[in-house]
Amino acid sequence: MHCNIISSLVAINLFLLLLFVFLQISIPMSTAFGADTEGAQWIVGYLLEKVINNLSVWSSEAELANDTVELLVTLVEKRER
Repeated sequence: MHCNIISSLVAINLFLLLLFVFLQISIPMSTAFGADTEGAQWIVGYLLEKVINNLSVWSSEAELANDTVELLVTLVEKRER
């Protein structure tokens, strides 16, 4: 189960990276998920819910908790995402 959650975090990070790349080159993607759009708000909300869930339910998993905190710190530090 722990591996599935870690792979989910890896997938989320990969998604964010790919989204960043697409936003750089794609007007439709930028329109849908760019800054101050409903799509961007949805993604950030989903990631914050994931952080809350991981820390609430899986807090005994130290590696997952560390990865989750790292995700939260990244979201906070990169406000333009």
